[in-house]
Amino acid sequence: MTSDTGDDVTVHVSTAAEWRKTIDHLLAMYRAIDFGWAEATALRCEVISPRLVHAHLHWLLQDRGRQPLYEFDALYVLARHTDTFRIIAVSHDEIPQYRRYLGKAGRGKREEGSGERGTGKA
Repeated sequence: MTSDTGDDVTVHVSTAAEWRKTIDHLLAMYRAIDFGWAEATALRCEVISPRLVHAHLHWLLQDRGRQPLYEFDALYVLARHTDTFRIIAVSHDEIPQYRRYLGKAGRGKREEGSGERGTGKA
């Protein structure tokens, strides 16, 4: 997974344990903003080969009352190892959008966890 944090780009090697930490961090971020829904509002796909596909999605996140929170873009590379395509790479720009939302909502760095997974920075 690659993440543009707004200040830097971080790359994470995703072992099962590292991937679990990433998912746990994402869930904590979403709980902090009363996340309720995610809607893909745009999708572009490019076939790289019969076994590789690149997908670009634009996401709209909404709270539990279906009010918009923020939008971001994510790129996915999917590979077919068997009969099923699996996501093998993800890149996104969600962290700056999340931070911008927190700033508008008047929430502090402690609540957001600074958007930096696994660093303990606040």
